[in-house]
Amino acid sequence: MVVKDNIILNNTLFAASALATAIALSFMQAPHNLHWLGWFALVPLIVATMKLRITKRTLLIAYLVFAGFWLANLYWVGYISIPGWIAFSLFSGIYWPFSISALKYINRKKVPLLLATPLIWLGAQSWQGIFFGGFDWHFLGHSQYQNIHIIQIADIFGEAGVSFILAMTNGMVASLFIFPIARKTFWHIAVTIVTIASVWVYGDIALKESLSTTIDGPLVGIAQPNIASADKENMANAEKIIDEMIELSKGPIQNGAAIVAWPETMVLGIINKEYLVYCDSQDKHRKLHRKISDFAKDNCDLLVGSLSASVGPKDGFLIVTDEYNSAFLYQKDGSQFPKRYDKIHLVPFGEYIPFNDNKLIKKLMMLFIPYDYDYSLTPGKEYTNFNINDGVKNYNFATMICYEDTDAQTVRKLAYNRKNGTKRQWLFNISNDGWYVKFDKDGVYPSSELSQRTAINVFRAVENHITIARSVNTGISCIIDPSGRLRNDFVAGDLPKNVLEREAVSGWLADFVPIDTRVTIFSKVGAWHKWVLATIYPLLAVAGFFSIRDSRKQKNKKTR
Repeated sequence: MVVKDNIILNNTLFAASALATAIALSFMQAPHNLHWLGWFALVPLIVATMKLRITKRTLLIAYLVFAGFWLANLYWVGYISIPGWIAFSLFSGIYWPFSISALKYINRKKVPLLLATPLIWLGAQSWQGIFFGGFDWHFLGHSQYQNIHIIQIADIFGEAGVSFILAMTNGMVASLFIFPIARKTFWHIAVTIVTIASVWVYGDIALKESLSTTIDGPLVGIAQPNIASADKENMANAEKIIDEMIELSKGPIQNGAAIVAWPETMVLGIINKEYLVYCDSQDKHRKLHRKISDFAKDNCDLLVGSLSASVGPKDGFLIVTDEYNSAFLYQKDGSQFPKRYDKIHLVPFGEYIPFNDNKLIKKLMMLFIPYDYDYSLTPGKEYTNFNINDGVKNYNFATMICYEDTDAQTVRKLAYNRKNGTKRQWLFNISNDGWYVKFDKDGVYPSSELSQRTAINVFRAVENHITIARSVNTGISCIIDPSGRLRNDFVAGDLPKNVLEREAVSGWLADFVPIDTRVTIFSKVGAWHKWVLATIYPLLAVAGFFSIRDSRKQKNKKTR
C-alpha cells in the first residue's frame, strides 16, 4: 500500500510540475507579454525530472500535459481545420517525453543542467522546425521579442541564441533547487551571469553601431484590409475587394509613398502575363489586371498578392499545369515588373497535400485541409529581387509571403544573395491572417496568432539586420526596424499607433523604411547548429528511454 501511495504521489507531483511549466510557457508569449516567465518557465519540469522517478507512466503524463498545451495554444488552427488542429497538437506532444528522457540521461552523465537544458531544449526546437516543413512557433526565445538588448545575439545564432540563454538560465535556477549549495553551484551561477551580461553588452554595442550603419530609405505605404476569409474566397467579391484596396492605398499615395503593399492574394484572380495572353479582353482576370494597372499608372508602384499560373498542352487542349502563390510589382507606367516572386516555402495542408501521390493517403489527408477540393500549389524557385525608384534614388527589396516569415532559412536567402554577396535593402511580408480571426454578427475577434507572428518577425529582422514591412489582412501590419524594434509611430496613417492594437481593423500607414548596410553572420551561414542539435537530440532521447527501462528492470530484480 505504501508503494502504491508513493507511486500516486510521484505521478501527482510530476503532473503538477509539468502543468506549471506548460502554463508558464503559454503566458510568456505574446499577447500576454509576460516575457520574464521565459527565464524560469522550465524550472518546475526540470526539478521534477531530476528529483522524481521517471517511468513509462510519468512519460505518458508528460505527453498528455504537453499535447494539451498545444491544443490550448493552437486553438486558432481549429478555425480552419478541427481535425488538423487536434492531429497536429497530439503529434507535437511527443517532444516532451523525448526531452525528459534525454535530460534525465544526460544529467546522469554528469553534464551540468546549465548546459544539458539548452542542448535538449534546442534539440526539440530543431525537430519542431523540420517536421512537415517546419513549425517554428512558441520557441523559448520568442518571448523576448521586446527585450531589445538580449535579442541582438540573433544576428549570429538566430533565435536559437536567445533560446540558449533562457534555457541555460532555467537549468541553472533548477540546479539550485536540486543540488546542495557547493563551490560548483557558485561557478554555475557565475557562468550564467557572465553569459547574460556578455549578451547584453553585445546587444548594446550592436544597437549603438546601428546608428552609424542605418539610413532612411523611401517612404512606403501599407494597406491593411479587414476581410473575413469566407468573403475573400468568394470570387463574386473580387472587384469589390480591389476597390477597397484602392481606397486604402490613396492615403499613402497622397502622403508621398513610393510604393504601396497589399496583402497576400487580395487579388482574386490569375494575373501573370503568361496566363493573361490566353484570356479575352472581357475575361475576369484581365479586368482585375487592368483595374490594378490603371490605378498604379501615374500614382506609385504597387506590390500585390495574387495567384499565377503556367499553361501547357495536354491531350490536345491547353490546361493550367501549375499554380503559384505570387507577389507582383505594378510599376508607375502601369506595367508589371519583368519578374514576380512565387512563394517558395509552402504550408502543408494549406497550400499542398503531403503524400498526395497515393490515392488512399491523399483521401485521408484531405480531412486536414480547410478546403473541400485539392488546393495544391507549386513552390517557386527564385528569390526575386524587385527594384523601384522614388524619384531620387533606386532601391531594391524582396518579398516573403505568409508563413515564410517563420522560416529563418527562407528569409535569410531573401535578405542576402550569397552568390554575389549583395543584401536587399528591406523585405515586405504580405500575408492573409483573416483565417485566424472570428467574424460574426456581434463583432470581430482576433486570435493570439496575429501578435505571435509579429513577434516571430522581430527575429527575422534582427537575424539579417533588415527592415520588415508587413502588410497583413486583419493585421498586424507594421514596420520592424533592422534592430527588431516595432515602430509604433508613422509619418501618416489611420491605423492605431500601438502596433499590437492593429488587430481586426482596416486602415493604412505610410513611413520611411530604415536601411541597414550591415551583413550579419547569420545571413551568411544560417542556422548550421540546428542540424547538429537535431542529430544529437534523438540519440540522447533513445538512450534516455533505454536507461529508464534498464533502471526499472534493476529495481524489479531488487524487489524480488
